[in-house]
Amino acid sequence: MPEEVAERYSDQRLKANFFATVLFDNRLDFTSEEIIAAAQEDFPALDWSYNFVMPGLHSSKPEVLLSPINGNGWIGNVARMPGPFVGTKAYMEDCTAQGIVRSHIIDEDGYKRLLHTSRLVFPEADGAVQRSVEHLDVSAWSTDELPADEDQRLAHRFREARRMTCLSAVFAKLPIATAVYLPSADLLIKPEEWVRAATQALMEEWPFESWIQFDVQKGAVESGPVLNSASTIGMAAFNGHELYLDYCALDAKQAATQVWGAAWLLLAGGNRFKDGDTIGFEEDSLKLRMRHCVEGQFGAQTDRWILFHPEGYRKDTDMFGETESQPPPPGVDNSIRPKESFLSRILGSKRRG
Repeated sequence: MPEEVAERYSDQRLKANFFATVLFDNRLDFTSEEIIAAAQEDFPALDWSYNFVMPGLHSSKPEVLLSPINGNGWIGNVARMPGPFVGTKAYMEDCTAQGIVRSHIIDEDGYKRLLHTSRLVFPEADGAVQRSVEHLDVSAWSTDELPADEDQRLAHRFREARRMTCLSAVFAKLPIATAVYLPSADLLIKPEEWVRAATQALMEEWPFESWIQFDVQKGAVESGPVLNSASTIGMAAFNGHELYLDYCALDAKQAATQVWGAAWLLLAGGNRFKDGDTIGFEEDSLKLRMRHCVEGQFGAQTDRWILFHPEGYRKDTDMFGETESQPPPPGVDNSIRPKESFLSRILGSKRRG
């Protein structure tokens, strides 16, 4: 019998359900019917009709309680999670000793990392988390199969993320909400920004700063210019790829802007990169070379596009060798340009998700 090949993590990211954790400084008492009624009132552009709901959560019952919703072409779930959002070392060790699985709880080291990566979008995140006394996991996913076509797959994932964002924004709108955590991007977000992301997604626009983490890392140098790298976490949930700008002399803002622009071209602009392509802003003579890195290569957790600055720390050919891509003939412009109304076109008129 042939050995079964494990599914690649890049492919798993495209199939994983989107969910968000909403933190509160007080406890909640609600029913599934009330959740749907609020969603219909707050986000009427989506179809919130359902076939079945189960009675919701009650503050008198602290154990894990689920509130599943069987919608029209979608499934939603709200779960009250036991224990703290952040577990101390002693708490986690006690759970291990008792054989209690607490995989949804972030340990102290993970929390420090989370505060660091969320520092630009939510500098007050630590106080918001410390004030919280309860948190709910909110998820939603489509009952349709994941399409094979690349554009339709992107539209499918956008709809799923939009549905989940709107459903969880029902809770983020509450005055007792203190923070929203998006695991797929490993990011803490202000509740009002999460609500804005839901509204933006309904306008068929990408809420990049809420759905994707754009992080900048400073390189350790003894002399010479400070080198920065930038990367995404969360883009792979939509197209199976992350982005990484290799260390170069761009400042932190410039580095993040270059990665943000590449993400925009892929997700909002509908562009397809080829190994060896170059990208750059029209008003800037800077051209970054794109090289395709497959999962596992150079330690990459997922497939990713690596951007190389022409005067960066390393040359792209040092890592990948020569590219098969050739410059265009004289007079031929093959610049990467976004496709007009790409997202609206691939989403079509299907507004149920």
